Amino acid sequence: MNELSSTVSELIEEAPTTKGDFTFTPIRKPIYKDEPPKPKTISATDTADTLYADFILVWLESLKPSLQSYTIAGYSRTVKQISEYFRETKLKLSEIKAIQIQRFYDTLSPKGLSGNSICHYHSNIRKSLQFAVKMKLIPTNPADIVDRPNIEKYHAQYYRIDSVV
Repeated sequence: MNELSSTVSELIEEAPTTKGDFTFTPIRKPIYKDEPPKPKTISATDTADTLYADFILVWLESLKPSLQSYTIAGYSRTVKQISEYFRETKLKLSEIKAIQIQRFYDTLSPKGLSGNSICHYHSNIRKSLQFAVKMKLIPTNPADIVDRPNIEKYHAQYYRIDSVV
């Protein structure tokens, strides 16, 4: 290989790639002096003592490799509030019942959250408990029998031509 082709091949390896209107540049992973902290793991033998507040945080950590960062950010906001509420109740994963989930939803409405927002909480609770069922940590999902909050239908507002002119 001559000097010119060697230089070109080095530039190609370092250059960002472009597909259509998008340019992809390599992202360098951060370098840690020590190992990054590992999330707590939960096994089937831990079920009796695991607080639901801890479990839902572990569930969220397990999703991070498979979801986009903006999706995780959205889940994190709701999961944080879910975890705080259930930490106060000190409910263990094996003890959670539909009535406790319903009581949690009842605390959200007075805070001014819409039915649509409460549905996001319901979705995260249901998915986390479904994960617990899949992992055989609990026999059934109590969120399946809780009534899903009503979603308000969106009514678009528009201008009339006579009001614009």
